[in-house]
Amino acid sequence: MESPESKGGYAIQYEDVFTGIYDEMSVEECRYVYDVLDLYRVLIRSYDELKDKEGLTPDDVKFPGFDLNNESKRYAFAEHLKKEGRWTETLSGYLNSHSIHTLSLYPEMLKRFEPIKQQILNSHSGNWILTADQIKKVINWKGPHAE
Repeated sequence: MESPESKGGYAIQYEDVFTGIYDEMSVEECRYVYDVLDLYRVLIRSYDELKDKEGLTPDDVKFPGFDLNNESKRYAFAEHLKKEGRWTETLSGYLNSHSIHTLSLYPEMLKRFEPIKQQILNSHSGNWILTADQIKKVINWKGPHAE
């Protein structure tokens, strides 16, 4: 039989044992990160499949990351998913968006994507490849000459 000492339970060492574990992130918050990453997965794959890019560039559909200053939990979760080898096409670059205002950008993009997503789901086609116009609608593309 093991002695009680071998089981641990030394409260003073809890901090050492759990170093590197962040405050809990809600399931809702995790789903939001999944939704954003899934959206970019669709955008990237759709762009790659386009024969006529209609002025779009890879940067238009590249995932810019989460703002480490204002979205540290989301950023840390995305880094964790990257280390696990998930969303490889989306999480391929540096994940700190810095000056990009992702707090307002991603909810707006998800909102613009929702009718397209519902159309795909209702069609039962399983075709998650968007047209150039659909991509532009989701990313609110202004074109190469936008100010």
